[in-house]
Amino acid sequence: MAFVALIAYLAFVLIRPQEFFGPLMGLPLVKFSLIVAALFMLADKNRRFDAPQNNLLFWLIPVIFLSAFVNNSFAYAVENLTAYLTSIFLPFLIIQNLVNTEKKQHIALLLMVVAALVMVNDGMAQKASNDGVGWSGAALSQGTRITYLGIFNDPNDLGMYLVMVLPLTFYFFYRANTLLKPLFMFSAGFILYGIYLTNSRGALLATMSQVGLWFFNRYGLKKSMIAGAFAAPVALVVMSMFREIDSEEASAEGRLEAWYEGFQLLFWKPVLGVGMGQFTDHHYLTAHNSFVLVFSELGLSGYYLWVGFLTFSALMLLLIWNKKIKGSLFEKASATEQSIARTLTYSMLGYLATAFFLSRSYTPMLYIFCAMFVAGFYRTTGYQKGYYRLSFKDYSGKVFLVFSASLVLIYFTVRFLL
Repeated sequence: MAFVALIAYLAFVLIRPQEFFGPLMGLPLVKFSLIVAALFMLADKNRRFDAPQNNLLFWLIPVIFLSAFVNNSFAYAVENLTAYLTSIFLPFLIIQNLVNTEKKQHIALLLMVVAALVMVNDGMAQKASNDGVGWSGAALSQGTRITYLGIFNDPNDLGMYLVMVLPLTFYFFYRANTLLKPLFMFSAGFILYGIYLTNSRGALLATMSQVGLWFFNRYGLKKSMIAGAFAAPVALVVMSMFREIDSEEASAEGRLEAWYEGFQLLFWKPVLGVGMGQFTDHHYLTAHNSFVLVFSELGLSGYYLWVGFLTFSALMLLLIWNKKIKGSLFEKASATEQSIARTLTYSMLGYLATAFFLSRSYTPMLYIFCAMFVAGFYRTTGYQKGYYRLSFKDYSGKVFLVFSASLVLIYFTVRFLL
């Protein structure tokens, strides 16, 4: 029953039937299913909360609250904190504990693929309709770019989700029998077409980065560089067919100016930032970079926690499938777990590539995927007494390195290009 409630929650968040199916419209199904899943999780004896990401997200609670309170008001702080707890923190805890078998993981991943196909189908309906409105009620953005409902009502958000789901179709393709292989290959092509219809350069760049990583893992660095040199002209032509990453930016210079403003806000309020959701109170454009958005809105304290969250999430995947990394769990993980972790690494890369050009630091999709990374780590290390724990202390140096290097990289990118 617990997993059923979780699947219902994911369906209500992704497919969102409560926004287009008459009998369900207006019902608080996302909150209801989340509460039910939480209650069942608490009753489960095999739950775990020792992942370092949980502590990092927990310490974001006071940062988010204090930042909003200092910069705005108590009411605004409560509003921000409530949104964070219900859309990010609680779902993250629930998913990591309820996706506790490989079968359940496959069901959850299949649901995400189905949701992507539904979204693209609705997008095609938008393109085919005279008024640009699909069967769900979602409408084209700027008259050409497909969208979906709720958290996917921006073509860039939809593109990011499709990019993150795309690797899942290839995972199921390689696992499927002969009869089902064409279905998953069609799904991959359908989702790629959906990425094209979003007309998002961020999504296109992310897709290209996934292809590059696959080529590197398959053929090594030397052949990847040669292939990249030949593919570059084609990539440039394809890129020229896509719009700018966001309709509000006039040029690449506009993005760089937003990044520059992010650093000015950081220098002004380095500890707690200017408050979650308040970047646009200080600049006419959004940050156009998820990293810039976090350190400008939550300061260095929030940025360290957020970067630590990303670092440990990526580390958990690598520990499962990469036997060369220190502390690798490759020998302990099943072949299926290794394959799932390797696939989700491509999804993580898809997020990071788009996040560098879009302000998507707090999108629920990031935390849903990362919760599944933790679930895979838990399944690999077990739920019984004496299970292997990932210590923050052992990897704190790597977190600080990523934290520092990302700040330096973005800063000098701005200084060099602006």
